Amino acid sequence: MSRRAILIGTAVTALFLTGCGSTTTGTASVTTTASSTADTSSSAMTSQTPSSSSSSSSSSAATSESGTSSVIPAELDAASKTWFTNFCTVASGLEADLTAASKGTPDKSTPQAYQASLSTQFTAIAEVFTGAATKIGSVPAPTIQGGDAFSQALTGALDGIGQALLTATTAFAAVPVTDNASVEAAAATVATGIQQSATEIATTLGSFKNDITPEVQAAVEAIPECSILSK
Repeated sequence: MSRRAILIGTAVTALFLTGCGSTTTGTASVTTTASSTADTSSSAMTSQTPSSSSSSSSSSAATSESGTSSVIPAELDAASKTWFTNFCTVASGLEADLTAASKGTPDKSTPQAYQASLSTQFTAIAEVFTGAATKIGSVPAPTIQGGDAFSQALTGALDGIGQALLTATTAFAAVPVTDNASVEAAAATVATGIQQSATEIATTLGSFKNDITPEVQAAVEAIPECSILSK
């Protein structure tokens, strides 16, 4: 994983590439849409990071040795370190949480049982995202420039995709089904139901994409819980 790797997106994408083969086309579509949104969420953090109000003026300097550029990490204060440590801890656990939420083979004994088991899976996946938003939002925002807005946007994105999936799942569960094919057709529409929300979230988070400095990114990567970002 490169230094600019997407922590949340990596966890989610890895899960969907390796763990969704046993689920239905509808489930795969839902998780792919959710993955795309999570990708954008963390991309806004790791592409470039808001400049730190607590960094020294020398932190923006870069040195060059044998033609190789070296970035001097910014100095993060305690509040910012705590926020990023919590963020990385929560994000690192997403893959395991999503694996647990999506594991198991749907009950296809009857169309109704099939629909109910998929609804349970969709709900569990949604709650992983809303739960992650709650955990990240439980810690005061980092004091870096734009940190409060970024924290709110990130938690809003995670909660937003979870809430959109819960709403789409409620609609899916109410669709009359007559056979397994009709269940799968209805399940496929769940992804469509959350696509607009995902697009809006991606647009919002995209505005933070160019507000990040390599100095703060380097400082975040130096936090033990965030070491995955530099691998």
